[in-house]
Amino acid sequence: MHKPDGPRVGLLEFEGFDTHALQGNEHGHHAEILAELDGVLEGFKREMGDLYDNTVVVTVTEFGRTASENGTQGTDHGWASAIFLAGGLVKGKQVISDWPGLGSKDLYEGRDLLMTIDARDVYAEVIKTVFDLDDEEITRQVFVGYRPEKSLGLMRST
Repeated sequence: MHKPDGPRVGLLEFEGFDTHALQGNEHGHHAEILAELDGVLEGFKREMGDLYDNTVVVTVTEFGRTASENGTQGTDHGWASAIFLAGGLVKGKQVISDWPGLGSKDLYEGRDLLMTIDARDVYAEVIKTVFDLDDEEITRQVFVGYRPEKSLGLMRST
């Protein structure tokens, strides 16, 4: 990806996150696989050199997790999740959230984190920055019929 005529988009799939038992916190399966992901991202940054300033890495997951641990020291599939961005095009270190809390009344169906930001708003900001598209093009060609609801201020200008 560091070559001038190289690909502009890459995909890396990590398996092993779909566990429901003995996930662990600082130690355990999740900590190990997150450390592996961290190492890959660190290696990517190192290998990209100065070109890293013009990159963005987006993590995507197909499902969230429950807010509470189950009886086997794990979590089950849930509603909302988190999106992590990295790279030189990301505007600083920040957390963007409309955090409702963890009280039963604040959870989706009393068990899952509540989705408060549409993931398409995050992805649209990334796409606009990387591919220089506007909201109309995003609505017409990327997320057909969906108009990004709000700018989250995630990306620096290029």
